[in-house]
Amino acid sequence: MTLLVPLGLLGLLGVVALIIIYIIRPNYQQKFISSTYIWKLSLKYRKKRIPTSKLRNILLILCQVCILLACTAILTKPVRVLKTVVDETEIIAIIDSSASMRSKMGETSRFDRALSLAQEDVEDVLNNGGIASVILAENHASFVLERITAAEKTAVEDVFATLFEDGCAYGSSDVKGAIALCEDVLLQNPSAKICLYTDTEYAYIPEGITVENENVVEEDEWNAAILDARTELNSNYHTFIVDVAYYGNQTKGVELTLDIINANPEDENGGGIITLKHNIVFNATSQKQIIFIADTAYSEMFEGIVMEEDDSVEYVILYETDKVYSYKTVYFSIDTGADAISIDNTFNLYNGQKEIVKVQYSSAGANPFFRGVLLTMQAAYAKKWDIRITEVKTGEEPAIEGFDLYVYEHEMPEETPNDGLVFFVNPDSVPKGADFRIDDLRRTLNNSVDLTEEMEHPILRHVTASNITVSQYSAISASDSYETLVTCDGNPVLLTRNDADCKVVLMPFSLHYSNLPVLKDFPLLMCNIFEYYFPSTFEKSSFEVYETVELKARGEELTVKLGDQLVCEPFTQFPATLKFDLPGNYILEQTTFTGKAVKEYLYVKLPAAESDIWQKDGVLENPYKVEEESDYFEDLLFYIAMALVTLLFIEWWLQSRETM
Repeated sequence: MTLLVPLGLLGLLGVVALIIIYIIRPNYQQKFISSTYIWKLSLKYRKKRIPTSKLRNILLILCQVCILLACTAILTKPVRVLKTVVDETEIIAIIDSSASMRSKMGETSRFDRALSLAQEDVEDVLNNGGIASVILAENHASFVLERITAAEKTAVEDVFATLFEDGCAYGSSDVKGAIALCEDVLLQNPSAKICLYTDTEYAYIPEGITVENENVVEEDEWNAAILDARTELNSNYHTFIVDVAYYGNQTKGVELTLDIINANPEDENGGGIITLKHNIVFNATSQKQIIFIADTAYSEMFEGIVMEEDDSVEYVILYETDKVYSYKTVYFSIDTGADAISIDNTFNLYNGQKEIVKVQYSSAGANPFFRGVLLTMQAAYAKKWDIRITEVKTGEEPAIEGFDLYVYEHEMPEETPNDGLVFFVNPDSVPKGADFRIDDLRRTLNNSVDLTEEMEHPILRHVTASNITVSQYSAISASDSYETLVTCDGNPVLLTRNDADCKVVLMPFSLHYSNLPVLKDFPLLMCNIFEYYFPSTFEKSSFEVYETVELKARGEELTVKLGDQLVCEPFTQFPATLKFDLPGNYILEQTTFTGKAVKEYLYVKLPAAESDIWQKDGVLENPYKVEEESDYFEDLLFYIAMALVTLLFIEWWLQSRETM
């Protein structure tokens, strides 16, 4: 406990005054009485009251003294100390570790210069007996050093040496999170100085924060970058769209190159390499979209349209030898000479050639509904899969190997294929290895019965089972390896099996005895089955650093590599999530349940905003500072006031008992 107003102790003079008053106050009264008898009688009663009266008087004096002491305590403002005010100089150094800090035109990068400035300021504060903290603003801001003193000065050299060696990150910086971390220090010392070492220019900087960027950047720095690239299919030919940006004040020319690998393959041996080039001139900071388009597609796109001039879009017309209808990979690059950041001068498009999925449809009485839905799936998944459909003609034996998806309707094969997904529809017999039994080959109902969904399952996504009616089906019994998704009168009519060596969908009723073919639920059901057993490993082929991707697999294990290095332990549980910490070319390898070894590629790039080395931001966050007295001390006046009121009540009560 401490006293905020020690001068209030002068109130103790009131206790001295009270004692003096009691000393000089007469302790008897002179009275004249007319009778000795009355005097003796009065003395008799007075002797009986003397002990009680003395006790009351003592208690009364004590109460009055305590009341004066309480008043004196109120004058001194006593408080309980929660924390002490720090008098030493303190600095919080925030170092921007965004990808733009990699900008380097000479011998040192912006990040190196920021580290040098921060280390110098931190060491100056420590040499003067102060306290220092260092926060690295990467994707997630974190303390590198927290409230160290001169005794720990050697740690500063070690930490900064490590930062110089590791370099800055590849993503965007979490400056907002760094400011939030400063609040932990400001709670201990609100007068701590915050210094932000960055290349970003802020429109508003709160009081108490110093932004050091003039000595971090150099005036002659400039950068060119490929921000994004994509392809579209127009008139059966690929159109390549590239977004290129330039950040600087000088006129610069860059050369954009496209290397198209395995272009227009004529056979299984693959195609050749087509190289496309285009020169781009930038007069100042700007972005341009370069579109490489086939002459036929360009003619169809702008037929009858008067083209207006647009400096931000440039078309490159591709003629016969340069037109591309198929490719495997496209490598984009710009030749800048020597710009500030080289890692954003490339961009890769992978997986241009679609994986082939072979489908066999075999039926004793083929119906147009299955043909139609298979063709619909072929068109719907054309961007990702090359679905090739083979229909077994009447009298031909269906294959039991060599396909990825087998659809058997009515007439079943002798053996269940084990190299692909098998869809049994209205089976008339049980193939070897199917692991189910037909109890009642044809169970005809008096009326059509609505089906019942038994469990939530991806195959039933957006499918309403109660909309489907069946008037005839086969009663079956299946092993525990099957999951029952839909039932009719308690009997299973849609089952799935997803073992490592056996993938089966079983539907023991004919489309001729159901309304399913005319419902939208039928194509939805077929697409859900396809996506469940043939999931795309990822949804897109390019990501930014620190972006998270959900990975699926068609096998038991999925391996991810960055170049030749294993990124993490192989994934065995799906869906899995992966966060990209480094830019580059990632390779995803798996062996599917059909036995195919599949290798897919991902490209991870810098965030587009980080290529702008002259970026400006609006408002820098203002950290919450605690500078109120109540945050350092707990006021005790309330408790003293309670004691004072209690003493005043006791004193009043004692005064009222004067006749005691």
